[in-house]
Amino acid sequence: RDGTVHTLSPKGEVLLGGSAGDAVGRPYAELLPLADERSSTPAEDPVAQALRERRAVRARAVLKRRAPAPHLPVALCATPVEGDDVPVHALVLLHDATEERRREAQLALADRMAAVGLLTSGLAHEINNPLTFVLGNLEVLAEQFSPEGSSFSLGEADIRTIVLDAWSGAERIRSIVAKLRRWGGGLSRPAGPVDVRSAIGFALKVVENELRHRARVTTSLDPVPLVVAREEDLTQIFLSILLNALQAIPEERGLGSIRIVARTSAQGEAVCEIHDDGTGISPD
Repeated sequence: RDGTVHTLSPKGEVLLGGSAGDAVGRPYAELLPLADERSSTPAEDPVAQALRERRAVRARAVLKRRAPAPHLPVALCATPVEGDDVPVHALVLLHDATEERRREAQLALADRMAAVGLLTSGLAHEINNPLTFVLGNLEVLAEQFSPEGSSFSLGEADIRTIVLDAWSGAERIRSIVAKLRRWGGGLSRPAGPVDVRSAIGFALKVVENELRHRARVTTSLDPVPLVVAREEDLTQIFLSILLNALQAIPEERGLGSIRIVARTSAQGEAVCEIHDDGTGISPD
């Protein structure tokens, strides 16, 4: 409980990049500087938590090792050891989680790719609408410059309106493509402030065609505090929940109902709820 290291295993020497002789007697916080793997901010102290709550505490974090050693993703478990019914010290098991994080990243990418089929049909529809609008406006302008045309039949104000409308449609297409690029290539992007409503909106766009034929969707998305995350991760989470909701609605029953809510809790935190009237999971 004095916060110092008492023993260090050979494996611990390798992970921490120092010898047991140098480690013993030093504050463990110096040898075990942990950062949150999402935000890179200092992580909650699992050893102090284990001693305080008198239970084993498991955590995922990044071990910020001294240069030239690279920072290391780790999984750890801090277990209090009792003495006279009072925790006197903690046993910390530390594991190099590099391979596990790599597999998780691959699975996350596979989940994104699994949604590409849905995304393709929804995105084609989403892009086709403004593209048709842009081409229609440009066709009207092109007719004004045709060789057969002796004079403009449209006034300056009409032409200005047509150009601005076409520009608006092109901006809409650019926005859709930008969101797609962020969603597909965000595995290495650091976490940052995100509005969950943006992630919900894009997830709805991805499954729009499926939703149209299977469920009525209602939303109540109030302004909520920003959360620290990757928007791509949140989009994937909402997408998975929406797909699960659709799968829970029997096709033979007709249109189901899905309700999405974003609100602020009494504690000032962002809360997202997705409700459906599907069959749910069997008790068995």
